Amino acid sequence: MARIRKRNGKWEFEINRKNLPRKFGSGFKTKREAQDAASKLEGELIAEYQERLSYSRSIKLIDILDRWLEIEILSQPLDHDTKTRYIRRRNVVEGYFKDRDVNSIVRSEYQEFLNWYGQRYEVNELGRMNANITKAVNFAIADKMEIDDSFLKSVKLISQKRSKHPDLKYLHSKKDYDKVLEFLLITMDYKHSVTDFVVFLLFTTPLRPSEVLSLKWDDIDFESQEIHSHCRWSSHKHRIVPPKNDYMYRKANRKNPAERKVPMSLQVKEVLQKLEFDQKRLLRLYDMENEQNFVFYQFKKNTRHPVPDESTVNKRLKTILRDLNIHPIITAYGARHTYGSVKIQEGVPIEVLARWFGHKDTATLREVYLHLMRETEDEWSQREKGIFES
Repeated sequence: MARIRKRNGKWEFEINRKNLPRKFGSGFKTKREAQDAASKLEGELIAEYQERLSYSRSIKLIDILDRWLEIEILSQPLDHDTKTRYIRRRNVVEGYFKDRDVNSIVRSEYQEFLNWYGQRYEVNELGRMNANITKAVNFAIADKMEIDDSFLKSVKLISQKRSKHPDLKYLHSKKDYDKVLEFLLITMDYKHSVTDFVVFLLFTTPLRPSEVLSLKWDDIDFESQEIHSHCRWSSHKHRIVPPKNDYMYRKANRKNPAERKVPMSLQVKEVLQKLEFDQKRLLRLYDMENEQNFVFYQFKKNTRHPVPDESTVNKRLKTILRDLNIHPIITAYGARHTYGSVKIQEGVPIEVLARWFGHKDTATLREVYLHLMRETEDEWSQREKGIFES
């Protein structure tokens, strides 16, 4: 029952019941008016609570996940790839649990689901799946749904699929690295394809593949030998998109480390200057125009987009490595990490390299290059002891 009282010549009420939101009403002339208003409001609150309770008792896990995705995730201006990964996880949940009520799922059953998912995916992806489901359930609980979330407590992330060994992510032989660069310097020909120039830049700068593909000539400062990276090329949307995690940093009102200036060597400078010269000459010859001023503009008429897609770059890189009998066969991202491994061995501080790579801290690079950092530390220790002196 609501509490009714008189204050300053007027009647008021207070509703303060378990499972109901606390409500007040005031300014009534008579006690009866206050009682009627309180009774009506209390009845509405009880009806709303019972409706929520009835819904939550029969709510499906997939419905919870869908609502969270719709409101919290898919409404954000995220990358196509990022949204696709969320939707793929959602489809996996639907395929496994089908139309199961969330309150019927017990701890052991949910652990079995995670173990099953861990047979196909590495522990990082397994953690993302668990995080998606946990956030969706917490979102529903915050909406005052009566949900027993005990099945999420103290779960273990057990993956049968091992993470890719760090050595398989990049070329760990300086000889192979030099061999690839020598091959590219000999064979790069803009008349034939611009893709080899993209591969070259991936091996010689700390830029991500999408960042390299998005470069325009205005981003290249030959005088200061710097490249300004401030956006990416989406191989799905086939257009320029903001830098990585831009929405997150804008929302937090923080500077995005992905927007940065990185140094380019004299060799890179010379390659880009030659590319610019050949590009202008050929476009003039064919009476064509590089309307968006892309560095890696595809001038051939049978190309659908102004710059190559990342898949095209990956295919070309694999062909080059196979032709040169170099292993492991890495991706475009692996070329970037190869550059990082070379710089680590040259003694570039990890903090400097993290800024060049556009990372917020050194954690990722330390994980990838930990063994190389130890080898470099040992080498400098030996030098200090004079062991390498003649």
